[in-house]
Amino acid sequence: AKIKNYNLYKQAIENIEGLTLLPFRKDTRANHWFYSVIVHKEKYGIDRDELLRRLNEENIQTRPLWRLIHKQKPYLNNQTYRIEKAYYYEENLINIPCSSNLSEEDVRIVLDYLIQFGR
Repeated sequence: AKIKNYNLYKQAIENIEGLTLLPFRKDTRANHWFYSVIVHKEKYGIDRDELLRRLNEENIQTRPLWRLIHKQKPYLNNQTYRIEKAYYYEENLINIPCSSNLSEEDVRIVLDYLIQFGR
């Protein structure tokens, strides 16, 4: 179910300007735990936070990437190493609904809102 839903999202999101569904590595057997989408504000028309707000207002549970650990209080003085891309993902990535009990209709509803909220 999770692979099927990922593929439904993938096929549709490829046609939504300003959104990119992150792929899974081809050299591993992914468990498709999360479906992560990058929001390119300039092309999509709104930023990640606005998209999160709008989807959640429609009772579509989405969430941002977890905060980077070195920004959390217990780790403020800890060293970071080669995390240049992490800042970009922290600011622009959302995880869209991915439960194994999502129906195809549920996925299409999410996609309809993703289309509607973009330019």
